[in-house]
Amino acid sequence: MSSTLTGVFTCGDINGIGPEITLKAIGKLIPAKKINIKLVMPANVFEEVKRLTGIYPEPDGQFELIDIGNCDLNPGIPSKASGRAAFEALKTGYALCEDDHHSFLVTAPISKYALKLAGINFPGHTEMLAEWSGTDKFVMMFLSDNFKCALATIHIPISLVPAALTGENIERCLTTVKASLNRDFSISDPNIALLGLNPHAGENGLIGTEEIDQISGVIERFGKGVEGPFPADAFFGRKQYLNFDIYLAMYHDQGLIPFKLLTSGSGVNYTAGLKIVRTSPDHGTAFDIAWQNKADASSIIKSVDWGKRICFNRRLFDAG
Repeated sequence: MSSTLTGVFTCGDINGIGPEITLKAIGKLIPAKKINIKLVMPANVFEEVKRLTGIYPEPDGQFELIDIGNCDLNPGIPSKASGRAAFEALKTGYALCEDDHHSFLVTAPISKYALKLAGINFPGHTEMLAEWSGTDKFVMMFLSDNFKCALATIHIPISLVPAALTGENIERCLTTVKASLNRDFSISDPNIALLGLNPHAGENGLIGTEEIDQISGVIERFGKGVEGPFPADAFFGRKQYLNFDIYLAMYHDQGLIPFKLLTSGSGVNYTAGLKIVRTSPDHGTAFDIAWQNKADASSIIKSVDWGKRICFNRRLFDAG
């Protein structure tokens, strides 16, 4: 393959929509001839999904199948086998990108339950990729053309969120977000909004004190370019998110319910702080429509667009 950027696709959970959306995306990308493509997927699954979609990419200078070994298919049902295949595909995909600055990783959705069945003790892609990158300075970020979202906590129960929101953790998250906006998105002086944890952002301590005890102090230390804490309902109701380059939500659903409503399935998941560039669609495995040729590939195609853009921005930034 040439020095053109390479998109490395992982199959995700093979019993979900991952194989279908990856092949549909590849079917759109190959005729455009703008990137090279490596698809990490069991060979037997590749054969089945070609028949399902009617898309038949042939190995050549632009496309390559990376076979991780045949795997039992059980459409619509997360299984030990599908969890193991998702893990092996991700591990292989990461290795292909780790030392290749011309490659970026596009990950199809996985099932956390299937990972657990396979004995893999990670809550998701983000945490696995961070461990392999050897960093605790990572942030789950979501991208759209009009605004961006970051999460201060990720896959933990709501009951554990307040204890996780230490000043140190919020500050580490903000530092990572700001560095990513600089390097990955070419935003030199970003404006960042922090949401409050409690209703009405705590109402001056009447409905919780996290805003006073943790969040406000971090905002003061950062100074210019960081504002908040904002009451989350008013922040979105008044469309204040449009005034900032990114908003930092305190927990998963606080950030992602409005993001997904406002982006209508076109959003993209991005992991800031990794050695590699990794993007992903912002939806799940959709087991209910798996292997029915009904899945929409829009988000994974947008993931490729963002992967290319971030690679380009990193090159410019690193070149000085």
